[in-house]
Amino acid sequence: MVAVSVDEAKDSAELAAKLGLTYPLLSDPKQTAIHAFGVADESTGVAWPTVFVVGRDGKVANTTRGNIEVKLTVV
Repeated sequence: MVAVSVDEAKDSAELAAKLGLTYPLLSDPKQTAIHAFGVADESTGVAWPTVFVVGRDGKVANTTRGNIEVKLTVV
């Protein structure tokens, strides 16, 4: 599991530490990945909160966009 932010790497690292994240928070200030995945919110300049579930085959199995609360179970 990873998360992607539009913030600079330093800011993303500080946020990850503040939130106590146990997974990487990647930095995408040029919004390359955010645009590639189609989750850019042009009105705010950030990304829509989005979860992509990727199967073992590397294909996206599910996408949820919007106000998200996620509870994960590792299988």
